[in-house]
Amino acid sequence: MTPELWMKSGEAIQFFGGIFMIVTYIPQIMMLLKTKSAENQSKSFWILLIISLSTFTYNAVLLYIFKGVLSVLVTQALNLILALIILALLIKYSKKGRK
Repeated sequence: MTPELWMKSGEAIQFFGGIFMIVTYIPQIMMLLKTKSAENQSKSFWILLIISLSTFTYNAVLLYIFKGVLSVLVTQALNLILALIILALLIKYSKKGRK
């Protein structure tokens, strides 16, 4: 197998793995929207995850700029956006519960 083929197969695996990762956020978002409650949710977990995803997204930007690998950038950016949405909902609904 040539290095180019290995790289393409790695991009495909990254893309499909990223899509599955993105799908995992949907039940959490739906639950938060349905219950409008942030009870038993850890904001510190989501903050740390967002910091981690930010570093991965930065790396993905560099991969895109220097290697032209778009699949990593798309999946990492979507991961980051969805984690930010969840954190925003947690903040919104935790403030509601304190009123």
